[in-house]
Amino acid sequence: MRGVFLKLVMIFRLINKIYPSVDDRVRKILQEHFDYSVAPEYEEIFQGIVKQGMQDLIDKYSIAIYFMLVMMDALDNDGSKEVTSFLTVNKYKIYTLLDKTDDPHANLELTNEVLRKKGVEEIELPLL
Repeated sequence: MRGVFLKLVMIFRLINKIYPSVDDRVRKILQEHFDYSVAPEYEEIFQGIVKQGMQDLIDKYSIAIYFMLVMMDALDNDGSKEVTSFLTVNKYKIYTLLDKTDDPHANLELTNEVLRKKGVEEIELPLL
């Protein structure tokens, strides 16, 4: 019985390497496109966003964008160089991912809503 269990564990690990979870794919997008790792204190928020995204059948790029928007919205835009830079840099990073999402218009609207709220220039894309 133990041998069967070990074989099942090995198969499960192999499947996870071949087919990474949505959670892993979103983390990879955050790391590669935003140079951002989910801090332990935001892990619960991240898991909730991924779970809701999966339930709503939202693509992995939109889930990553939504998580970054939550992180951007959580900042107190005190006018400091660091906060303004974080918001502006991530605005352009989101822009580069819009064409990879299932609904670029919805992602653009959400992004602009956060930018407007934070007093940062919005993304204007008349052709999107």
